[in-house]
Amino acid sequence: MNDAVNNTIVGHIDSKWQAPTERFKRNCDLSEVGENIVYGVMYARSAIMQLIVDDDVPDRGHRLKIYRNFTQVGLACGQFPQYRTIMTNYFLY
Repeated sequence: MNDAVNNTIVGHIDSKWQAPTERFKRNCDLSEVGENIVYGVMYARSAIMQLIVDDDVPDRGHRLKIYRNFTQVGLACGQFPQYRTIMTNYFLY
């Protein structure tokens, strides 16, 4: 998340052009990783609700990640220059 904030990056690809799976596989032995990002939402509950509704995402990918059988989840929240806030969550399968 620090990379996104420091470089004002919107989306899943970081400043080194790496996807979430590539970033996690450097440090973990995982079969699959999922990442959701929400911008501009002030409360974690509202952010999760937005991801579950998943408007404007035709494949409902955020919702599908939340409802899969993951083994671990991590959340991070912070300030983001363009949208005021950012919340990321990672799912490890």
